[in-house]
Amino acid sequence: CVFELAAFLKSHNGPEEVRIRPALLGPFAFVITCSLLVLTLAVSILTAYDIRGLDATLCTGLAVLLVMYCAASECRSYFRSLEIFGQQMTNLQLDKTACWCCSVNHKTSSGATVPCDREVVSECLRAWFGSVEECEVTLKALGADGLTDQLGRLLIPFQLILSCTSPILWLCVDMAVSYYAS
Repeated sequence: CVFELAAFLKSHNGPEEVRIRPALLGPFAFVITCSLLVLTLAVSILTAYDIRGLDATLCTGLAVLLVMYCAASECRSYFRSLEIFGQQMTNLQLDKTACWCCSVNHKTSSGATVPCDREVVSECLRAWFGSVEECEVTLKALGADGLTDQLGRLLIPFQLILSCTSPILWLCVDMAVSYYAS
């Protein structure tokens, strides 16, 4: 993973041009949007059939309970992955990375010698960054500061919040049109 991050940084002219988007951001946004869509549909149906009082409260409460459980689970997975990423980037050291070649003592099952991946990666990092230590410092800064700078204080981009909550906007527009028409 260190090599891929370093190569990506090198090919994009440094950390200024790198955009961090965690892999779980997509499923997170999808689940949140679908959850809000189901809730807005429930409210819209209750409103359309003029269901009020305890029935409406129970239906809405049940929808919230069922749908938001999935959303909360996905939120926990997303934020857990961000926490793990932050810890990995803070403790990043090439010397401590796992290499397959080192795990088999540089010998295949047939006894052939395998070159060390860590040495090859170290040479590439020295050529790109001047030293392995400079690469580690750059990657640590990207990991620690990059998440907050690019995803925001809440670790969710504002544009994504707007798009995920669009079902609520459409519900409000629907209710306003219905109110105006009647």
